[in-house]
Amino acid sequence: MCTRSTPCTPPTQKTPTPTACTRCACPPGNAYRGRPLSALPRDGVVITALVGQGQRRLQPAADTCIEDDDTLVLFDPPAALARAEARLQ
Repeated sequence: MCTRSTPCTPPTQKTPTPTACTRCACPPGNAYRGRPLSALPRDGVVITALVGQGQRRLQPAADTCIEDDDTLVLFDPPAALARAEARLQ
């Protein structure tokens, strides 16, 4: 289940579109279980943290595998986040 938060930063000249952070829990049996983060089509979404497997990892490595009940913290435009969230459910 993904939990959408309020926008992280207001639009500026450097970030012309609104951006948001989302926490997304990977349910048991999700399609990406056991696969590396690099296998997740991101559409420009940045994975800023992974919480799970007994650890908190900021900027997790691309070869970090997704496991059941991991929580990903995603950052980027809301439309791109929605697509990434749908893939993890």
